[in-house]
Amino acid sequence: MRIIWKWACYQVAEAAAESHQQSSEMAGKHEAALYATLAGHLAKILPVCQTRADFLWAHSRCWLEAQVDKQLAASQDQDDSDLHAAVSVGLDAVASNRHAQPEEEVHSIVLDDVTAFWPPSRLTDALPDSFEAVLQAAHKAAEHQPDSGMEHWQMQQDIIQQDFAPLLARFVEAEDDQAAQGNAPQSATGDKQRAARLRVGAHLALALCYLPVEVPGPQDKLHIRSQEEVDEDTDLDGQDLNKSDDLPLQDSVNQLLQQYVMHLIQTEQHELVPIYACHMRQNVRRTTYASYFHSLTQRDMADCRAVYQSAWESFTRWPRGDINGETELDDIVEQVMGESFWAMGKGPNQWAATLRWLAFSDSTLPLAAKEANRALRLLSLGGDPAVMAGCSHAFQALKQSSDLHTALEDEGQLTTLVASRPDIRRDCIELFVWYQFYQLAGLYTAFCDMCDDSSLDDDSALQELYSLGQQYINGALTLCGNNALASIWGEQDTAFQQESSSHEVKIWAAPAVTADSQAEAQQGDSYNTVADQQMADFVTSVQASAASCCVPGIDVQVQKADDNMEGGMALVTVHIDHAQYDMGREVQCLNAIVKGDVPLQVIRMTGPDLVLGALASMAACPYVLLRAAELRQVLLEMTKQGEIGADLGDKIIPLVSGTESDKHTGLMYFFTQQELQQLLEYERLTDLSLMARTLQS
Repeated sequence: MRIIWKWACYQVAEAAAESHQQSSEMAGKHEAALYATLAGHLAKILPVCQTRADFLWAHSRCWLEAQVDKQLAASQDQDDSDLHAAVSVGLDAVASNRHAQPEEEVHSIVLDDVTAFWPPSRLTDALPDSFEAVLQAAHKAAEHQPDSGMEHWQMQQDIIQQDFAPLLARFVEAEDDQAAQGNAPQSATGDKQRAARLRVGAHLALALCYLPVEVPGPQDKLHIRSQEEVDEDTDLDGQDLNKSDDLPLQDSVNQLLQQYVMHLIQTEQHELVPIYACHMRQNVRRTTYASYFHSLTQRDMADCRAVYQSAWESFTRWPRGDINGETELDDIVEQVMGESFWAMGKGPNQWAATLRWLAFSDSTLPLAAKEANRALRLLSLGGDPAVMAGCSHAFQALKQSSDLHTALEDEGQLTTLVASRPDIRRDCIELFVWYQFYQLAGLYTAFCDMCDDSSLDDDSALQELYSLGQQYINGALTLCGNNALASIWGEQDTAFQQESSSHEVKIWAAPAVTADSQAEAQQGDSYNTVADQQMADFVTSVQASAASCCVPGIDVQVQKADDNMEGGMALVTVHIDHAQYDMGREVQCLNAIVKGDVPLQVIRMTGPDLVLGALASMAACPYVLLRAAELRQVLLEMTKQGEIGADLGDKIIPLVSGTESDKHTGLMYFFTQQELQQLLEYERLTDLSLMARTLQS
């Protein structure tokens, strides 16, 4: 009966199509398509198809009907004469209703069709021979359609055929094309479509990884290799030794997840970021998270802590083989600090603020203290305005650690901390010294601001100014008089000189920040740079400063820094020969280069940690004591007899020169010739003020 029914539908479709050709009525075309669908008659369906989906459905429907009929025909007994007779009678009855067709011709058609059973060749010849061919035929039939839906069409074909590699690649390419367009304005609908595509791509990637979905290749399911597996499968030239078919899928999976995570970051869906990031391969996950942390560094501290906590919870909860929940974030923030160190175009504030990511966990406390000291050393070599801005960001970040916060504010707490954590003893002691240095810099800035803004004829204002100056001078004498800056490195001096081999110190530098520098440099949002046309003169002046202080065993070369590293600065390379090595001479030479005729803002510096610490100390002592001498002279000049003691700051010169019996106890070797001349000039002006008082009295 199925054959009779389908033959009847075929006849009605033919008749309706012929009627449409004669009358051009649209109803006839659609009626023909309706019955042609039931009969599997593709030629009469295509005229009403309008979209790619229509063409695909038409080809698929007819091909499927033909396959069913073939299977049914194969299961029937071809010699069953009773069935043959019944079908013949039925077809004769249907055919007799056709108009103006001789009975002999109708009978011939019926017998031909019955002989081969259904479907007749006139229908099957028009159909593709496989489902893959169905998709190709449908695509070809729809070539005249607009390209707007081509992306979805191709993805649908990949899903139908379970061809996952090109499917994932299409998701990746679609987002790459979007990124290539830059920040072109998007409609609200376009934004939603992009978000939906990214979400579907990410979930498809996860489904292929974790569901028992068969994929092409030697494995039953897609396996995301861990970083260890990637390293094991990579030769010395970086070529992948594992050539299995699923590697393109693995790359696409990581790309899709990374694209979706970046979308979540850009749209500030922070709570979802770690949920997807923890499924990435280790190197991709860490690189993405490092970029994420960099983008948040200037945000509110509470927001950063919340993001850090959310990541920690997800990483400790997810049982992935390449995620150690206790150390994953430690490794990520260490990578963040490493990248931030070499991001020379960002300014000292950005680098100092990045320290916050190390202060959210006790496990990164040693690294926090070490990296903070590295940052604060360079800030002390940056010029007056930059010191306060960068130090402020650094200590604001460090105080996110309750242990460091209390230790910086209370020397007793510092003693307790270093006693309980011997692994951070030296770094914490140095950090405490830099905190005192920062506090003094703040007092000096407040003193200068008050001199500019206040009416000093007002006794109360003058008294407050005197109080600020006195605090600074006494603090400077305490800091330098205790030799705290020197003690943070001097205790290891002998061991270093005995064990050290020949080494290099590299300094990336620009002119020091002054009141005439650009506002961004003064505020710490950028570094000073040198214009290309001025670079040759700058390099020459730095080379001259180096030549004036070089001694045997120390070779200095100055050149323009590689533009690939960062443009607009010079690179000073100091090579030290251990055979003639003396650490004091090395540090004095470096100090003279930094404070030469053209003082430098040291942007980055590499070399032995002990040498770098000694250089920062040698730069910081004169910085503190010169300002103490300056404030002493200003106060004596501004105040009247009896309002300020003549002994205020009178210990500055003896502290620098040392005792008469032992000049080596002084700090003179911390000073360059120019700094000593400046100190003596302040002392001369102070003596003149005291002499004037004596004469007035």
